[in-house]
Amino acid sequence: MPIEVIGRLPELKRRRTGLWSFDWALGDDKDPGLPLRGGYELYGDAETGKSTLAYYLAAAIDPKGTVALIDLEVAARMKYIKSAMLQAGFDGKIYYVDHEKEDGTPRLHWDMMRDGADMLLEDGVSAVILDSAALVTPVMEREEDEEKSFMGRRAQLLGRFNRRWVPWLGFVKEEKVVFIVNHMLQSFDAFGGKYSPGGKGIKFGVIAKMWIRRAETLSDGSFLAKVKVEKFRLGGRNEGRVANIVIIPGIGVSPQLTSIYDCFTQKVARRSKGSGMVEILVGKTWKKTSKMTTFVERAKASNFETFAPFAAALDKISEPVQAKEEDE
Repeated sequence: MPIEVIGRLPELKRRRTGLWSFDWALGDDKDPGLPLRGGYELYGDAETGKSTLAYYLAAAIDPKGTVALIDLEVAARMKYIKSAMLQAGFDGKIYYVDHEKEDGTPRLHWDMMRDGADMLLEDGVSAVILDSAALVTPVMEREEDEEKSFMGRRAQLLGRFNRRWVPWLGFVKEEKVVFIVNHMLQSFDAFGGKYSPGGKGIKFGVIAKMWIRRAETLSDGSFLAKVKVEKFRLGGRNEGRVANIVIIPGIGVSPQLTSIYDCFTQKVARRSKGSGMVEILVGKTWKKTSKMTTFVERAKASNFETFAPFAAALDKISEPVQAKEEDE
């Protein structure tokens, strides 16, 4: 007798992001893509592309949707945020949670976080970004003497934030996602290591916790970042869940340049040791293309035609080679 399920259980759906190795890192054996109706923590050192990747992924959920941004850092300008989202084909709306009240006085961070989480209840809102968890400031810390201790207050506020957005994702019928950008701290205990601030509440709420770090910097300042999935509720800990992300300063994530590095990982492309020329495997023959610097200039100029062979090579791979990395 088949098991009968009574009640509405949301079906797990995934969204392809245009980032091949990232989709496989968060997919299963046969179904790549970012799982929807959940939250994600992106953490790492400064200038590793955390916020940029969050903008891109939020935009990829629904190109015509609305992204709510709780920008506590106020580090990026709207011109760059738009550019970073445009790389994912975004043509929707950005709801920027206001920092000021109507009378011009500053709002409390909790008020901003609450409003951002409640945007999940609005039709058409496809993603919410909190940037960043490390900058969440409790009202007592903002207004009291700096010598006083407020240990644990940030974690309490983030816990309240989690208890707000998690139920809303289960309540709404649309597929929505929350991204929490966070910083990285070094542990000074006997075991060493790294962690993200804000307490364990974030870890309990999100589907995946992802560590992002720089792996290679190109001559123009563009860089390759590695995203390692450290905790994945839908797949457990897997050392092979590592994705390539290439970021162009002033523009954002480049899916095209990322596809070249994904081909390197999958052994269907390589860089010639002598000339630095990028070669792609066509059948059983290595075919020369261009140097990486040339591909970067083409990506900046939105000349994407020459990237087609790399995307085609990745489309033919049904069982990806998982790259194993150790924490640094």
